[in-house]
Amino acid sequence: MLAIRTSTRLAGAHRELKDGGSQLSRRQVGVQIDHLELLRFIAADLAPMNLICEHAGLSERAIYDRTKAVVEYFGFSFDAPPPG
Repeated sequence: MLAIRTSTRLAGAHRELKDGGSQLSRRQVGVQIDHLELLRFIAADLAPMNLICEHAGLSERAIYDRTKAVVEYFGFSFDAPPPG
């Protein structure tokens, strides 16, 4: 299971509302994920994704392109050569 740590911090500036002059604090929420853990999480789902793509009739190149897009979306390099 992928562990996700969240943190909330005060963003800084307060914004005044026009009605009554009350103030609201704006918060930011941050998420921290261990990159190795994320890579393992993604890798575990690549084989089932490939099987589903094969079943749907996608070509080997289309499956490669989709896998590459998923891996690169999360900021990892994908340097496997395309199918021959």
